[in-house]
Amino acid sequence: MTATPEGVPSLAFADSHVHLASPQFAADVHDVIARAQTAGAALMVCIGESPEAAARARDIAAQYPGLVATTIGLHPHDASAWTDAHPHAIREGVAAGAVAIGECGLDYHYDHSPRDVQRRVFAEQLALAAALDRPVVVHTREAEADTMAMVREAGAHGVRGVLHCFTGSAALADAALDVGWLLSLSGVITFKRYADDDLLRRVPPDRLMVESDAPYLAPVPHRGHRNEPAWVPLTLAKLAAVLGEEVAITAARTLHTTRTFFRIASDAATSTASRLTVLLAMVCTSALLGLGAMILAPRALHAQVVTDSAAAQRVDSLKADSVAAAPRLADTARAVPVRTRRIAPVAKPPLSPRQAFLVSFMVPGLGQARLDRTTSGALFAGVEMGAVIMLRRSLENLRDVRSASSDTLPGNFTVDPSTGQLRPTGSVPPRFEASMERSRKLFVEDWIAAIVFNHLIAGADAFVSAQLWDVPRTIAVVPTRQGLALTASIRW
Repeated sequence: MTATPEGVPSLAFADSHVHLASPQFAADVHDVIARAQTAGAALMVCIGESPEAAARARDIAAQYPGLVATTIGLHPHDASAWTDAHPHAIREGVAAGAVAIGECGLDYHYDHSPRDVQRRVFAEQLALAAALDRPVVVHTREAEADTMAMVREAGAHGVRGVLHCFTGSAALADAALDVGWLLSLSGVITFKRYADDDLLRRVPPDRLMVESDAPYLAPVPHRGHRNEPAWVPLTLAKLAAVLGEEVAITAARTLHTTRTFFRIASDAATSTASRLTVLLAMVCTSALLGLGAMILAPRALHAQVVTDSAAAQRVDSLKADSVAAAPRLADTARAVPVRTRRIAPVAKPPLSPRQAFLVSFMVPGLGQARLDRTTSGALFAGVEMGAVIMLRRSLENLRDVRSASSDTLPGNFTVDPSTGQLRPTGSVPPRFEASMERSRKLFVEDWIAAIVFNHLIAGADAFVSAQLWDVPRTIAVVPTRQGLALTASIRW
């Protein structure tokens, strides 16, 4: 387990609100994300506060699946820019994978847009959230009365939401909590002037999330600098100290809350779907290979078929006479003898069916190669190699989780009055989510099952190929009105 320069340990955490698509991150966004991962970021929700920002956020998220999620909406500062095209853009953004609508809301501090326009645009986005079944990420500043009224109305209609970077009053917090909404806390709670610790203790812990709001509102001791999601552990440490619990517990709970709120599946939740997908793909691939074995395996099918060329020429000449030649064509077809030939096996198969099964079961693809089926053999070998690589990675992840659980974490933090930095005090064993290790175990089981299944199907495919090697076949060429007909029969 690594530690940040400030002495705060690296924990798995979520950043529920970060502006990675901001122009301030344009030059080094990938470095910012890398530093966040080093600090323990397991999920970052990249805010698309405009359709343009949402498009950039999607481009970033596409490069970090499972780590970066996106939203789409229109910030109250830009409410005056709202047009009939915005609802369509939001619907398209949600269809493309946006997990929430926002950042939207009311800002009466700057009043960049008229207040009545802000309320109307906010209401339209709340209506879209209800229609699209997505939560809203709400910005509010110096607009508590209107925000409370609109939150209560939206909550009554089933809209879920979060008041991001919450610094409001207890009345606003209660209004949001009463309708099932959440509060998200930023680095503001680490500021010396922050005096609402008692309010944080009143909120049910599972209704709190943490955020960076980067590049804004950097926590102490980085205040005044460009904020980064890698500094979220500082906010987590302050919240854990206020709640009187270990920071590991706070980090794990807020990560779970963030995933639940935005409906972003964790590794444990996706493990079952992953194993079903892998096994289904293996079944389909193996079924196709088995079918190909039954049809194409015997080399005897490559034997030449000798047809009556004279009969073929006579039929071709009669076909040229079209309808008038039809009676003569029928007489000719009856007069031409049917030429048949029994196709004997070319040679004895190099492996018996039992030997083929055992060889391919032990080494997928080897039996197919011995039976001149190199293509399907290469497919089985490729599946085996890929599954073994993924199994090795899954085992490494499981070992990392188990080794991390033996480390220790600071039990609490204090603020050094001379530097303003957070310092760890005490040491306690961490309490990691049991689901973390369980999910890694399930991934290991998934890939073991895939490997065993590949061995079984490879053996069955080779068994069928060897079994069909010496099956007698008869091929016949028969002239008809429409031309020559090729018929084949297999006796097994």
